[in-house]
Order: sequence, then C-alpha cells, then structure tokens
Amino acid sequence: TWPALIGVAALMSVGIVDAYFVGQEGPDQLAAISFIFPIITALSSLGVGVIVGINSVVSRALGRGEHDLAETRGLQGFIIAGFAGLAIGAALWAFQAPLFAAMNAGDDLEPLISAYMTPYAIGFPFVMWMMSLNGMLRGQGAAVRSSIILIVNAAANWVLDPMLIAGWGPLPGYGIAGAAYASVIAFGLAGITAFV
Repeated sequence: TWPALIGVAALMSVGIVDAYFVGQEGPDQLAAISFIFPIITALSSLGVGVIVGINSVVSRALGRGEHDLAETRGLQGFIIAGFAGLAIGAALWAFQAPLFAAMNAGDDLEPLISAYMTPYAIGFPFVMWMMSLNGMLRGQGAAVRSSIILIVNAAANWVLDPMLIAGWGPLPGYGIAGAAYASVIAFGLAGITAFV
C-alpha cells in the first residue's frame, strides 16, 4: 500500500506545481487552469480505471499460472488504452469549446484554455499508455516499480514546468501551453521508464 500511496501522492502534486508556475504568468492563466483541472482530474480517474482493469486481468491470469494469457491480456490492455486515448483525445480537442462554455469559462479565457488543451489532447494517448503499463506492473505484484513510474512522471513535471512555462536557457517560455507540453513529455518519460 505504501508504494501506491507515495506514487499517487506524487502524481497529485503535479496539479499544485502546475498551478504555481502557471500562476506566475498572470491571473487569467491561473483562472484558465482552474477550469482545466476538473477535466484533467476526471481523465486521470479514467486512467486509474485502466490501471485497475489491467491489474485485475493480468493478476488473475498469473494467479492461475497462465503466464502466456497474462502477457496477452497486458498487450491487449495496452492496445485498447492507446485507441481509447486517441478517441478521447480527439473528442477532447473537437469539443473543448462547448465543454468549457458549459462550464461558464469566459470568452477571454478560451484562447488560454485552448493553448493548454490542444497539446494535452494530442498527447493523451501517452497518458493512457503510461497508465496501462502501470497496471501491468501492479498485476505482476511490482508495486514499488509501478510507483516509481508515477514518481518519475511527477519529477519530470516538476523539472519541465518552469523550463517550458516561463522559459529557461535556450528554451522560450510557452506560457500555459508549456504546462501541457510538460505533462505530455512527463507521461512519455514515465512510460519509457516502465520498459527499463
């Protein structure tokens, strides 16, 4: 339980770090993030559902000694998560304007919200792939390793946020979009960590 708690806490810390660095850009950017966070949280919960589902089918197959079936189920979960990520990302990109209008986000915030949501929506398959790999590891009983993936994701975000939001060295600041770039890159790095 402890590795899982630490991993999830690290993952949840990303929202606080994002809010801090985006808040440095101005009140409008912080207001835009306040509309974005509920959507990101809901999508993260979907990712947790992917973890639980893959964890269940992989662990049950391994418990029966069916290692080939466990491998097949894990691969199927990875592929399904990728397609789900593509479909959800496409829907998120296509319907972001009416979605945030329904949440009463003002027209003045729409460009800022779009600046974040567009790269996040495009990169959403990486979120689902990382979550599916995490579920496979949990299904094998590799609790510490699966939590390390979440910690890598959070740590990468902590480092990339100030670099990509405000700019650092040769990197220009991308403002609120930088927070989305940081998240997508961090999910990709965390997914790569699963294979190491």
